[in-house]
Amino acid sequence: MSKNTIRCFGNPESLIKNLKECGVKFTKQETTSTTIITNEDTKWVYGTLRTRFLSKKEMMLQKQLVAHIKKNTEGKDIFPDPRQPIKYFQFDYSLRKLVDYAGEVTSLNNIIEMDITMAYWRVAFNLGYINEDFYKKVKNIPKYMRLRLLGSIAAEKIIEEYEGKKRISINVKSNPKMQAVYKNICKETGNIMSEVADAIGDYFIFYWVDGIYFKKDPIIEKNELQPSVQVVEYIFNKHNLEFKIKNIEKLLIINKKETIYLQLYMDNKLKSRFNIKLNKIKYKQIEHHDGKFQPELLEAYI
Repeated sequence: MSKNTIRCFGNPESLIKNLKECGVKFTKQETTSTTIITNEDTKWVYGTLRTRFLSKKEMMLQKQLVAHIKKNTEGKDIFPDPRQPIKYFQFDYSLRKLVDYAGEVTSLNNIIEMDITMAYWRVAFNLGYINEDFYKKVKNIPKYMRLRLLGSIAAEKIIEEYEGKKRISINVKSNPKMQAVYKNICKETGNIMSEVADAIGDYFIFYWVDGIYFKKDPIIEKNELQPSVQVVEYIFNKHNLEFKIKNIEKLLIINKKETIYLQLYMDNKLKSRFNIKLNKIKYKQIEHHDGKFQPELLEAYI
């Protein structure tokens, strides 16, 4: 007999407490995105990302995604070299001076942001893990669901079994092949962003996962005529990536309590923010050329 499934918002702790108090036998399965509680006849599904529950549609897409990847990687060696790190973010080495001054605030104006549209999904498609039909399908689902869906393939599942208040077992389940696929997607994205950072030289400020931030040439008004924009466009197009370009009015870089805070402003409003512990920052040593863009570099890319 199939279990009655209840999709829930919020925290499952009160349910777990009640089941323990009642002496009920139940199982708790937890990942970074969901917590599933099951007893003899009922399954409660909690979404742990922004309190959004896991819909039936999303659960079906998860199964389809894993099936697509299994089919498209059959017989292939997809396990990455563990010695090669994933480059999720990097900062220009010149920003390192902020590390020496707690409370220091630096403001940079007239910044360009270029970010890859559906970066990990596009890279998954380019690497052959999913086909075009599935890629188009996920374009039409909400962003939070897309993020959770792809990340779910690499998730570890912690399974705990209880008899009332007593935990009788705990196990961790994972899929090494799916985790390797996800790492390959992250690694390829990071390699592309690092390639872009190298290419734009003095203009580079930092990149964060799938978005790169760099300085404008002050004597060139139009974005499409900016040499750095042309170079980034070339590299993104070379890698079959779609992207967006945005003008950032101001970037605040704040060093506070061993953490760097980055705040981006558009139309006098805070658009987005990032923060990272100082000991986690990875600096990129860019070859500088006295603030001048190399004409030969532009010719090499365009």
